Amino acid sequence: MQQHAENLSAEADAKRIEKAVKPIPLSFYFPSDRGFILGSSHSGALVELETGFSDKDLEKAVNILGRKAHNPGKTAPASLKVAVTLDCNFECPYCFERCKRRLSIDWSKLKHDVLTAAGNEKFFHVSLFGGEPLLERENILKFMSLLNKENKRTFFTGSLVTNGYLLSKDFVARAPWLRKVQITLDGPPEVHDKRRFLKGGKGTFWRIWSNMLHYLYSSSGLLVIRSNLDRNNLHEYSGLLDMLEQEVKGFSDRVIVRPERVDAVPGYGQDRVIPEGEWWDIYPELVRKIMERGLDPGKLVDFSILKCPGAEGLKKVIYPPFERTTCDYLIGNNPSPELEKRIMEAGPKSSCKDCAFIGFCDVCPALRVFGTGGECPKEFLKKRMVLERERRDKHRSWHISPARGRKSLVGLWKKAIRDTPYEEYPEKVFLDHEEESEFDLVLLKNSEPVAGAVLVPEEDGTLTMEWLFSAEKGKGFGRRLVEYSFDLARAKGFKGLRAEAMMLSPESLKFFTRMGFEFERFGFPDPETKKEISLEEYMKKTSGKARWSWMYLVKKPHAPKTLRIS
Repeated sequence: MQQHAENLSAEADAKRIEKAVKPIPLSFYFPSDRGFILGSSHSGALVELETGFSDKDLEKAVNILGRKAHNPGKTAPASLKVAVTLDCNFECPYCFERCKRRLSIDWSKLKHDVLTAAGNEKFFHVSLFGGEPLLERENILKFMSLLNKENKRTFFTGSLVTNGYLLSKDFVARAPWLRKVQITLDGPPEVHDKRRFLKGGKGTFWRIWSNMLHYLYSSSGLLVIRSNLDRNNLHEYSGLLDMLEQEVKGFSDRVIVRPERVDAVPGYGQDRVIPEGEWWDIYPELVRKIMERGLDPGKLVDFSILKCPGAEGLKKVIYPPFERTTCDYLIGNNPSPELEKRIMEAGPKSSCKDCAFIGFCDVCPALRVFGTGGECPKEFLKKRMVLERERRDKHRSWHISPARGRKSLVGLWKKAIRDTPYEEYPEKVFLDHEEESEFDLVLLKNSEPVAGAVLVPEEDGTLTMEWLFSAEKGKGFGRRLVEYSFDLARAKGFKGLRAEAMMLSPESLKFFTRMGFEFERFGFPDPETKKEISLEEYMKKTSGKARWSWMYLVKKPHAPKTLRIS
């Protein structure tokens, strides 16, 4: 009887939702374990209404769904993808890149093209992949250094999709622009080494594992640990997760653990590959195993119409020697104008264009052309949307972007200084403290701004952090902005970083040294006389406790210290 009443209530709620969302273009809803999930490919929004929702809750959800479609390009840096080489040092049997050649990019042409594409952007991101991009590691280091030296207005950042074997501590120390690295581990050592080995057959797991830990300890960038799964290693995946839980759980806000399905390729057939439909049933279980260990599977569903350059026909992928294409799946597969045209004409299908889920759909038309997938993932998307809600309950997604002007930070700044001695500061103090800076930063958590930093270049060649503020205390967001600021100062060649009114302690001194700076001078107010005293005197008078410094100058950038791993 009770079950019957609950069913009637759910049916009534569904009718209320259907009537409310009907005017919204490309909208959808479906039941979840808590109530209903609502979405719209018009706005890119997802909302959950829990059982027992009120008319006011429904009205608020409808208002969110009905907003104008957001443009991911406004919050993400302008970017290009670059395959720096088609060569690789591995011989993985399931690799989809069938054309491995010792062919590399024309670096002089690439530099000109990237500088032209960057224009007056404050931030510009270069995604580097291959083949194995780190076969060109010295050229990459020189290239990124030249970009940041020749265009002083733009901070050029980069990411790597690498097998991880050549991700040495020396490379990481010389790459302050490196914001994200993706490596691949296909299971515990004995499983991984049977699938991902050097040309000649030598295993690679422990070298990659050591490089991964060095990267985490000696940089501030994100790490994506991808695993390519099929019937040969699916049941061994938990062993890798157990190892990761022990070693990287402390870096959970910087590490994403991502299981992916292997596609069939010539020589690695369907008998080993997990069919799409079966994978869609397996995937939620894998994601929950990741989250049970305190690890983050990363964002599981996204508004993706602009995710693929091919969706707009943008030729934003460059490959050797210096060609442009819309599709990075073509790299290593003998790309040609004819093949590219087939892919662009392959999707989306005519039957997909009116689908309410199209804005979240990540079916790749290239997979249909190559005959390795491309079935409708609507039911799979629903499962991932439920999983994304579960993930947000456990993990925070964050990224750093350039601020859209000093005025855009005012509300966040006021929220951050609430209940502090600065609470009565007028807005004018913040806005007029210095002229607008091209390096102002904002940190977003789940797309909402929660912390900010104002960075001003000085005539003496230093970079001043005039304001650092976080609306959510104790979450580490301020620290992330400091790390980013140090990397920016090193990459752009500033001779020092000056910070005002920041917390200082013996632990923070060690942290700043690890980030690549030595200290030249400090300024501290004497607790009694308020006059400037030395660091040693200050620590004695405050019993070594952390206090606020009014100013210190950080100078002499050097290579960050790295953890020694035997």
